[in-house]
Amino acid sequence: MFVRVFLWWKSFDYDGTLDDSFRMTLVRTDKCNYAAQFGTQNGWISLKICQGLYSSCYIMLAYVDNLNEQAKDADAIDDL
Repeated sequence: MFVRVFLWWKSFDYDGTLDDSFRMTLVRTDKCNYAAQFGTQNGWISLKICQGLYSSCYIMLAYVDNLNEQAKDADAIDDL
């Protein structure tokens, strides 16, 4: 199992501590992005918190399982 968390700043300079509430404020104001990936040998889940309209946020969640990905790739090769 693996876990990756990505938090990157767009245009922000801050030297203090970052609690969850402050991080969400930065995402809402489009000053940083947040993404995380959780995976096992069977597949992975990707979570991203994105800026929405009017200082709101939404969550984008994606799931990929390896068996379906392999089947999809095999079908694509057969189509060639």
